[in-house]
Amino acid sequence: MASTNWAMANQLQARMPHTYTALEHLIMAMADAHNNQGKKTFFGNDKSLKSQMKFEEKLKDALVALTMDGIVVRHAQAREFRSALLMAIAAWAEIFPNWPDAYAYVNDKLISNDNDACQLIGVLIGVKA
Repeated sequence: MASTNWAMANQLQARMPHTYTALEHLIMAMADAHNNQGKKTFFGNDKSLKSQMKFEEKLKDALVALTMDGIVVRHAQAREFRSALLMAIAAWAEIFPNWPDAYAYVNDKLISNDNDACQLIGVLIGVKA
């Protein structure tokens, strides 16, 4: 089993403090969303809807954090936000490899269909796709 590289984690946190904190929450939300796809509670409530809403909330937080850390300018296009976010998540995945469900969800939502991903990002932060 792969282990965490804490030296690289400290470097990433020093370089991108807001994004680092936002990614902590986003990764957990993505893992939950992946695990709750198509599931319902005992009373018939849709678990995937709640997980998707939390994912989108945390995704928006991560996108704003990218601007706060100066990685992307606020008026950039959604493709620039997507590219910067995927680079940050790739760095996170290298440091913290033990989130396979989250990384599978990233592939489904942000990598495999870039047009849908850009539209989602555009809607969340109010920029062009």
